[in-house]
Amino acid sequence: LLECLDHPEVPAADKAKIQIAMSTNVGYYTDTHPAEWARRTLCDLRQELKSHEPLQLLAVTLQNQEAWLSARAEILSEIQSLTEVYRLSYSRHLARIALDSRILLVHPIIAALCKFGSTDDLMAVLHAWYAEPDAVCADGDILFICPNHGDGVAYVWPDGRYFASGSVADSLENALVANSNALNEYFRGPQGDRQVTVDDRLKSTPAFEFAAEIWKAMDDHYKLSEVTSRLPQGWVPRSVVVMPAHRDPLQAMILDRVGWVAPLETSLGVADALRPIKTLSIWPGATQTTDAEVEVLAYVAG
Repeated sequence: LLECLDHPEVPAADKAKIQIAMSTNVGYYTDTHPAEWARRTLCDLRQELKSHEPLQLLAVTLQNQEAWLSARAEILSEIQSLTEVYRLSYSRHLARIALDSRILLVHPIIAALCKFGSTDDLMAVLHAWYAEPDAVCADGDILFICPNHGDGVAYVWPDGRYFASGSVADSLENALVANSNALNEYFRGPQGDRQVTVDDRLKSTPAFEFAAEIWKAMDDHYKLSEVTSRLPQGWVPRSVVVMPAHRDPLQAMILDRVGWVAPLETSLGVADALRPIKTLSIWPGATQTTDAEVEVLAYVAG
């Protein structure tokens, strides 16, 4: 394959495909680092790349903070250009679904920034991907959590970071199995598909008998006890960002282990000015917790 790169009759498009392949772990079997293969492809064959491939290659070049600072503006621009394609091609709702389905494109960037980026950098990347084009990016006063980072569960805050030790793949699998049992759902873990039995009549209904199991599994995975002493004393973040997020009681565990609670980030943008609530309309549905939920909402609103 490498000989094809120097052959004048090999089309440029094919050369680009070869160099993209060399930008993966395959490149370690050559005399050139995958990051250098990525840089060469971006420099010499960019016109042959598909719309998402420049972003993928830019992610490969992020070997350290210096590389990120050099490529930051270009990466954010590529993200915005790519998301604009989805927004122009689909309705607002379908565009969001499409963006969710392609979020793996920015996972390598997020993983790299957990090592040497700031919370402002993480927010900028997620805002460029998810937020509305005219929204102003919210500040980085957050606790960012990456539950499946290769170096351990990653915690990043404005002036520090920490990677909880342990086998993330095993502990995450156990946590998702426990979460499945506790919520009568099926959550697929890093070990792939598994045989489960979920009673459709009880689907999504909490199974309280598994409370101890899910609490222990989450404790073993997130290791919040290791993080508590490292966080700034007295600091409470504006919000918590978890990526990728799971339907687990992480907020409750943070309150129990760290001693504070913060909202989960949703819009990634600066909130509008608060406006007084004059009318509250409730469509209660018909779940087992409906009456309690309506009662809580009415109490809070009143």
